[in-house]
Amino acid sequence: MKKYISFLSIAICLAYTAQSQNITLFKNTKALWGYKDKAGNIIVEPKYYTKPTDFVEGRAVFTKLNLKGLLDEKGSEILAPTYYTIADFKYGFSVVSKEVIDTAYKPVNGKPVKYTVSGIIDRSGKEIVPVMYREMLGDFSNGWFVKIGNKPGEKIFYNTSGKIFTVPEGLLLMQERVDGKKLVAMKGGK
Repeated sequence: MKKYISFLSIAICLAYTAQSQNITLFKNTKALWGYKDKAGNIIVEPKYYTKPTDFVEGRAVFTKLNLKGLLDEKGSEILAPTYYTIADFKYGFSVVSKEVIDTAYKPVNGKPVKYTVSGIIDRSGKEIVPVMYREMLGDFSNGWFVKIGNKPGEKIFYNTSGKIFTVPEGLLLMQERVDGKKLVAMKGGK
């Protein structure tokens, strides 16, 4: 059963990759961007002033009014322009960020002090980890990722369902994995 699920996961990823490679960006005579398939059929009408990204895992990022949103391979805008940045998808997840004003500081040269906060979305555009953290670390390869909290040294661990889990006292959780279910932990230097 595990081999079948692994094979099925790989097949789905390869299908998305193959389909994504058949869709290419083009620019029309009015300098607007859209997408065509391999045969030259228009998939997404040219309507973007800023060049969107190539499709990665069946999703492309477009920009409107300096905010980023998501397209699916049918050309539907599945996520309205909401984020300051959207990274390429990896294993079905993407790190996104928003720009916020830091009210703790006085404006500099009449302009408010801004910084970015990050979170995680899935392929549907749903926020799995709220967009509120200054730094995100980890990868999504085996169903777990690690995030650094707002306080120095604070670590919060989320699973891919967005649920927080706690690490047993005395253990230091590492980012290396031994398989899809186990994480490497260290205790007393071992």
